[in-house]
Parts: sequence; structure tokens; C-alpha cells
Amino acid sequence: MLLGRSCTCPAHLPGMIRIWYDIINKVEPPGVRSLSERQTASVPQVKFYTKAGCHLCENARDMLDDIAAQTPFDLTEIDIRGDLAIFELYRYRIPVIIVDETIVIEGRIEYGDLAKAFHV
Repeated sequence: MLLGRSCTCPAHLPGMIRIWYDIINKVEPPGVRSLSERQTASVPQVKFYTKAGCHLCENARDMLDDIAAQTPFDLTEIDIRGDLAIFELYRYRIPVIIVDETIVIEGRIEYGDLAKAFHV
């Protein structure tokens, strides 16, 4: 029994006890995401479609490395030869860079255009 009550579920805990219960059990207030969720949500998700031996892809990868030094993002590099459907879709378009599910740039890429896509 806690403070004269037989129920110890969080909804019935009074004031300060409820706060301590939430802190100890890492309960987030309604509508609040955890720090790791906020960080993940704010970092752009980047897909880089490429293939070995593509000099345009190598140049684009170098540019992505330069931009990564200025702004964080999660990069997934995809070799188009690993999937026939992806190969057919991007074979004449690589390198292709997609940020948060939107194609931002492809083909012959200039650094200024790529930097603009990342807002740097």
C-alpha cells in the first residue's frame, strides 16, 4: 500500500511520487519523443546509388564526404548491380543521391548544387 492507496499504477500515484516513478522508469510525457528519436528524426537519411568503376560516382562520393564534415547525415551506399530492378532504373542516371526519399541530384554533379541540397 502506498500513501493509503492499494493501487500503485502510475495514474494513481500522487504528484512527486509520479514524477519520480516516471524518471526511474524513463517514462516520456505524452507527445514527447526520446532524445535518440529526436536525433534520428533530425538527421537526413541519404541513399547514394552507385557502381564500381563509375568516375562520376567517385567524384560524388568525395563531395558527400566533404559535406559530411559540415553537416551530419546517415548514408546508405547502394551498388546498383546488386538488384536488377535498381540497375534498370538507375543504370544511365548514376550517381543518384536521394535525401529523405526525394531525389535531389543525379548524373554529373556539381559541388555547389549538392551543397545546396544539404543546406550548407
